[in-house]
Amino acid sequence: MLDELQNAGQATLDALPQSSIINHHSFLDRADALAAIHRQISGCRRCAEAGFFVGAPVVAGQWAARVMLVGQAPSEAGAQYNRPFAWHAGRPRPRIWDWLAEVGWAEDEFRALAYLTPVTKCYPGRAASGSGDRRPSLTEVKLCAPYLDRELALVDPDLIITVGTLALERLVGRVRLDDMVGQALTADIAGRRRTLVPLPHPSGVSRWLNEPANQAKLRQALQTLREVRVELGV
Repeated sequence: MLDELQNAGQATLDALPQSSIINHHSFLDRADALAAIHRQISGCRRCAEAGFFVGAPVVAGQWAARVMLVGQAPSEAGAQYNRPFAWHAGRPRPRIWDWLAEVGWAEDEFRALAYLTPVTKCYPGRAASGSGDRRPSLTEVKLCAPYLDRELALVDPDLIITVGTLALERLVGRVRLDDMVGQALTADIAGRRRTLVPLPHPSGVSRWLNEPANQAKLRQALQTLREVRVELGV
């Protein structure tokens, strides 16, 4: 079913009122167009009207960013502070910042140069088990698809870093994270070929990194990302 997500954005976009659509062929003022998308996201009620819990939406970055990081959904702290991959005082910093530091990007530097956005824009609430946040449903991903498609077209990044399986499959279709982490992929995304480097989800709830073999794949992924960063000059 996740293969449908590559085409879901345009199908969902066609169902939106015309007044809410930004013409993605008009790049005369991408900054204003992206600001309009952010306003649409802030006022969106599609998931709420479909019966899903909706927390505060979170996106951040500049329209001219050459690097885009695509995550799964905002965390509770991210929604509270309106800041992707934020954390509460006294809690550990999200591991994504340690990983990016190994690549050569300090947190402040990366926030300044990259565009950070999730597949689903709003905090999804806690998982029913009480352990970690709820994974957004396929329906929520489809409802939110037009926004990510517009962001990709307007920002037009050279490098996309996906965080977790949901973000990876949203952009390239059904794959196994185990097979992809450690590689630099080239894929047709939002109208042109782009470099994509997948990372695992940094949540402490995720068990993927408990396996030594997957820890080695993460090390390879960070090395690959370092090499791509140098090659693209980002």
